[in-house]
Amino acid sequence: MRDMADLLKFKKSILFSWQIWSHKVLRYLCLLFMAGSYSGNMLLVSKGDLYCYLFLLQTLGYSAALISPLLSRSGINIFNMLNYFVLINTAAMHAFFKFLMGRRQVLWTPRKG
Repeated sequence: MRDMADLLKFKKSILFSWQIWSHKVLRYLCLLFMAGSYSGNMLLVSKGDLYCYLFLLQTLGYSAALISPLLSRSGINIFNMLNYFVLINTAAMHAFFKFLMGRRQVLWTPRKG
């Protein structure tokens, strides 16, 4: 990883460095951004109707993502994309914390069949 640290610096190529930052680094922090936006919306609810509607919309989206596995058992698959979005960002944050603690998964066995 240390040999690739130069790729994250904006000195050589601004566009390539931005692509590396946005795809490889910031995606692990997406769940923090999601939690921050939810907390910010929660604080702004009393400031106006627009913020109240946006907070309600965000809460409904996260609620739909949480109940999506239950609904898909009964054949309703409309919220699967929301569930996938939240699940993938939760997994990325989990992997990021494992990386920060120095734990690595060295062996990956692909599924067969």
